[in-house]
Amino acid sequence: VFANRTASLMSLAAKMLFARCRNVFVTDLNWNSYHRILDNAKPNKSCRITEVSIKDSILNRSASAEEITELIVEEYLRSRCDGIFIPAVCNLGIQLPVDSIIKRIKEKTKLRFSVVDAAQAINHIDISWACGAVDFIFGGTHKWLRAYEPMAIGYFGSLGSTSFVSDM
Repeated sequence: VFANRTASLMSLAAKMLFARCRNVFVTDLNWNSYHRILDNAKPNKSCRITEVSIKDSILNRSASAEEITELIVEEYLRSRCDGIFIPAVCNLGIQLPVDSIIKRIKEKTKLRFSVVDAAQAINHIDISWACGAVDFIFGGTHKWLRAYEPMAIGYFGSLGSTSFVSDM
């Protein structure tokens, strides 16, 4: 999927998340503008966004990837989330173990829809793991295409959600 701006793809991602989910898990590493888009996309009051703070654990307590994975999975389960939106790499340069997080959640419970923000990851790190693991992944291309069009790319993820993403 191509777009002029990543905000357009985030709006699409938010619509897809709330079409399938009632409680979407996010962290404090998400881009603030994306959080506002997600919040504005809630179709009704029964839909929620559960935000968990992990930035301090990573930056000030040097939590390992395994500890962060466990923290996220525990909070996802405790809060009864059914969808997730997390960055592959945040604007601070923190790379989350998204593949491990998604696998662990799927081992423990139902994950109705997953979205990964790869704005800081596309063409910087290998994101091939996303193809089978997540439902939709998107990011900007302005950092490596010298700001020519298109400015954003979205990737279809797992085969089970391809027709849903295409229809949306």
